Amino acid sequence: MEEKTDATARPIECAEKLKVLGEPIRFRLIEALQAGSMAVGDLAELLELPLMLVSHHLKVLLEYGFVQRQKEGRFVYYSLGDDVLRMNKLNLGCCELSFPASEDQRPKSGGESL
Repeated sequence: MEEKTDATARPIECAEKLKVLGEPIRFRLIEALQAGSMAVGDLAELLELPLMLVSHHLKVLLEYGFVQRQKEGRFVYYSLGDDVLRMNKLNLGCCELSFPASEDQRPKSGGESL
């Protein structure tokens, strides 16, 4: 089998990531997580989808690094991946999708007091 060079691997990687985000449910999950970390059940309720379906799509997003998860007791919380949070972008290798930071992700301005 022939090894792929960077020139051929990059478009393939980009196409795979676009395919992942081409699923409307996954894109909706990314949008929902812009507000911050959420439990699987809360995401299912918000999107009005079965829990198992949401869990499946989160697993795919996790595999590609779009989201990360943290287990707390019986609950699993998902949030946007570190790179996405830091840059407010989804880097697909061939292009980037950017979105505005949510209120809790924006840098705090100095000089304010309570």
